[in-house]
Amino acid sequence: MAFKLFSRLNRRICFAIALLYLLSNNLFAQNAVDLSARTSHGRKASWISVEHLSVFNSEKETGKYDKAVSQGATILFKTQSPAKYARQTEILSAELKDWKGVELRSGKGVQLLTLQPDQLISLQSLLMGKVYDPTFLRQEILYTENLSQSSLNRELLSQVLALQLNRMVMKNELLEEFRIEFDSWLVTQQMDFSGKELSPGGMPCGNGMDSRVVYSWKFPTSLQSILGTDNTVRGLQDLAVEVLAGSRSVSKSQVEDILQGVRIINEAFESGRYLLGWSDQFITCSNSWILRWKIKTPALEVPVREDSYTTRASLKTKGGEIRLEVDALESSRVLIELYTERGSRIKKFYHDRLDKGAQLSFLIDKTGVADVLIYKVTAEGRTYSGLIP
Repeated sequence: MAFKLFSRLNRRICFAIALLYLLSNNLFAQNAVDLSARTSHGRKASWISVEHLSVFNSEKETGKYDKAVSQGATILFKTQSPAKYARQTEILSAELKDWKGVELRSGKGVQLLTLQPDQLISLQSLLMGKVYDPTFLRQEILYTENLSQSSLNRELLSQVLALQLNRMVMKNELLEEFRIEFDSWLVTQQMDFSGKELSPGGMPCGNGMDSRVVYSWKFPTSLQSILGTDNTVRGLQDLAVEVLAGSRSVSKSQVEDILQGVRIINEAFESGRYLLGWSDQFITCSNSWILRWKIKTPALEVPVREDSYTTRASLKTKGGEIRLEVDALESSRVLIELYTERGSRIKKFYHDRLDKGAQLSFLIDKTGVADVLIYKVTAEGRTYSGLIP
């Protein structure tokens, strides 16, 4: 009988030897990418993505959102409020190629409602909180002896519907995986569509600007125990569906907290807002210039276009000296200051009118200063800042 070199057993042995060789080979190791992400508790979840060996599948411990954060991507979730959807439900079918209506169902299979494409009028009523037809929901959910509870259910339903549409219409692939923290403030920045809608930047804070250009939201701490380990937007939506469907029993105050959580997601990214990160302090336009440097993960760079400002600042290092150079792009009144990371002002470099084309240069003296320094430039009411290494 002829010896079969590539019998099933021998093939397994050969494959194992080849795999061990590849994993120990330095050239192969250069093709393996180590992707890591830190959770809100500081634990490190890592995996290996092997590009050139399709038979090797390493189980990923985190999802697409965590991967995007670990790679330093600028994350943008564009959402709309229930009121905005209620005004434009007639064009939903045109926006979605395969529009099959809306189905609200939790991951456990609990179904709240199903709306067909020809029921857009009913969808509009639901988004406006006008729930009159018991065919869409169980009657005991719509009509309770407690009128305030009924009103609360309707508001929660409209917010959950908006969240579902935000995931569908806006194609927010990462939105449902977005991880919620309960001990920090979620900070986002408004988009600026003026000029370049295809690549908008972040809207800078300034005179006459809405204070919510940069704003913070904090989720109710009770949600942490209700959600458990699934502290994601999808987990929050599933919880709301099960509560409204009557399959999950919670107190009235917990329903209010669930409503608050869903509303925060819809508001925090409404009309498109950049995710800045999580902060230990409440951040608005009044203190964002300093606290943005203290934001916890993902601590992404604030995307603001240079043409939003009348000045441009840069740091120059030469011969061991650090100099701050400020160029005037337009004529304006300019204030240039130096602060510590804690927010204490060390020095006021300049506060006067600066003509277009002029340049100022200041020596940064870090002698005896242990804190990290931050420069702050304010021109025409708009402020930006930068770290000094």
